[in-house]
Amino acid sequence: MYTGAIRIISILFLFFSISKSQQQPRMFSITQEDLKFPYSEVTSIYFDKHSNQLYAASWGDVLKYNSSAKNWESINTNPTANILPNAKIISLFKHNNFLFAGCDDRTQSYYSTNGGYEWKQTEGVIFTLLNVYCIGRTTTGKIILGTSTGIIISTDLGQNWEKIADSPTYVNSIETTNSGDIYITAPTGVYKSTDDGRTWIKKTGGVTASNYLKVYFNSKGVLYAAASNDLLYSTNNGDNWNTLKNKFPVNPMIGAFGIDKNDFLVVTIVGTHVADLIYISDDEGNTWYPVSGGKPTGLKDYYFESNNDFYAVTLRNTILYKCKIEESPPEDVEEDIIITEYKLFQNHPNPFNPGTVISYQLAVGCHVQLIVYDIRGREVETLVDEYKQAGKHTETFLGTSLPSGIYFYRLKAGDYISTKKMVLLR
Repeated sequence: MYTGAIRIISILFLFFSISKSQQQPRMFSITQEDLKFPYSEVTSIYFDKHSNQLYAASWGDVLKYNSSAKNWESINTNPTANILPNAKIISLFKHNNFLFAGCDDRTQSYYSTNGGYEWKQTEGVIFTLLNVYCIGRTTTGKIILGTSTGIIISTDLGQNWEKIADSPTYVNSIETTNSGDIYITAPTGVYKSTDDGRTWIKKTGGVTASNYLKVYFNSKGVLYAAASNDLLYSTNNGDNWNTLKNKFPVNPMIGAFGIDKNDFLVVTIVGTHVADLIYISDDEGNTWYPVSGGKPTGLKDYYFESNNDFYAVTLRNTILYKCKIEESPPEDVEEDIIITEYKLFQNHPNPFNPGTVISYQLAVGCHVQLIVYDIRGREVETLVDEYKQAGKHTETFLGTSLPSGIYFYRLKAGDYISTKKMVLLR
């Protein structure tokens, strides 16, 4: 008799312990400060981590941001040596007093060896009719350009240039390691050079991802490669790759990707009409959390500061933001945390654009249907249609391709039915 009572008390104690240890869904939010770029188009940005200085470019001008005065100052202070006003600067790079302004195929590109006071135009047939998409520096001091026609290298800070034969074309990102290895992305894959950019080996053969966008190492030596339809990682310098695609709560059509100093991964998911859904991961991509609170315009080109603030440009190149992502404090947990009833919670955030989280709880395990409807009662999306265990559950709804308006979500769990209203606000 006493043994049975003790066993029941132990089971109840274990149930209370498990219930109290349950965590509320983690939520992150973003704040965005418009830096009031003086031109109508932001064609390129660059953040110099050595000087903690933000640079941005438009047609024929390069500016730096004064964070104290909160204004922009042109670095082209010599009126006789300005970049041609018809030059569209699509990439920037700075190392000490060397600056490079990579242009599109309408003009040659420009470089400066005295901090931007004087600019010289690149010369030679290799710079004719090409786009300079990205710029980097090797550990031996060479300047390396990723262009639409291949890799171009200078060993003397822009005085002379050499185009590397048989190098990948349409190169859009460069990552250099402390050991001297260089990684680049092109639409066709990730490539590696171990001889200062002279030869290149494709590292993503056999991988089904396409249209590669960015390549980064985190502080632990894990290599990440963002493609338009996948996020890949490698723990052996690109010899083998694993996909993180199935870790996302939505189909990962990636528009931008970055890593901060704490190895948080930040991704912009691109939708049909608008691309402003941001996800963040703090466990190397195994778990992703939606970020709420952003402006209704997509973000691209993440440049992280040392304090994890980052700069990003809108997809149409019209606004340059300084951004901060912070974890929202958990909601208060009721004292009676034993789930004894079914309940459908209000979505968060609400109104939303374009993603929101819907939570519900089950007293016992049962078959669950969670369906979203438009204001006319037409089914928009089935979020859940399967058996779920007792407890609290969360689902992410992405309304990227939907117009603004009122929507309803309906939970049916056993005999329990509940419907709530939410608002998609563009």
